[in-house]
Amino acid sequence: MPDTRHVPEGPHRQLLLALHQLYRDAGRPGIKRTSDTIQGRNDLPGTLSHQGISKILHGTVVPQHWQKLESLVRQYLTWSVDQPQPEQAADTVRNILDLWHEATEQRTRKVYTPEEVVRRAQELPEDEASKFIYDAAFDPDTDFLPLVVALMPVLPDEGIRLLRRVGVTHDEEDDPRLADFITEIQRYPADVWHGHDPLTALLRSAATRTSSGTHLIKLLLQRGNTAGVQAYLKTIALRTDPLNVALLVVDLAKARGLTTVIDEFLKAIAQHMPRPLAVKVPTHLKKLGRRREERALAGLLAG
Repeated sequence: MPDTRHVPEGPHRQLLLALHQLYRDAGRPGIKRTSDTIQGRNDLPGTLSHQGISKILHGTVVPQHWQKLESLVRQYLTWSVDQPQPEQAADTVRNILDLWHEATEQRTRKVYTPEEVVRRAQELPEDEASKFIYDAAFDPDTDFLPLVVALMPVLPDEGIRLLRRVGVTHDEEDDPRLADFITEIQRYPADVWHGHDPLTALLRSAATRTSSGTHLIKLLLQRGNTAGVQAYLKTIALRTDPLNVALLVVDLAKARGLTTVIDEFLKAIAQHMPRPLAVKVPTHLKKLGRRREERALAGLLAG
């Protein structure tokens, strides 16, 4: 559930709270499974892609078409541990519809160009500016990255905040979206970021999620994006505790086709992980039976 910095108090947050309660009651089903199930039913008014479901749950969009959201709500009700009676289910759908109306009415507004967003934000008090930028950035009609780039010269903290927000991920099904963002960011020249590291900002949340990072690494390699892999490994080294780092080494060793990534990861640990934490990683590797990697990392740290 996004925090109030990302989705402030108001109709949209109330809608999100209700949706996340349904999501929890349904057992937190995977978004791809949910999308596939909805598309396989002929008794629902609409369909959603797994990317669409992800955006709804992350609070980055309010669905423009009620039929799509209704289908998601009814599917969650089907899976609900409470198994609501038809009358109860109808009341829940009606409640979500009312919340959706309030949220969509709140979000009916002018779409600003990136330059207009920056200019207007500079005229507002800081707290109002942050909310205005957030609303503008996640309007479905806004070009997200051009807005972030426009913010960097004058409001870099806001630009980095937006990148961190879109990097929030629940599971591996978000990885294609992350890979797309990585590629788009890489297309910009370095000077537009004014000394900031956009990929680290984007990936910092993904680097600390509970699922292994091997899926995203494989996806980036399949796309030929070795620089994206290196950026992800660096972010993990910066953000993850020693045991989780060692566990990822084990996952990389087990995953088919990723053994060559291990040496790159060890270099990233030695270069980017805070030294008091990095020196603990070889001990964890030894306990996990990865003696080669233990010796290799110890050598890098000693050098």
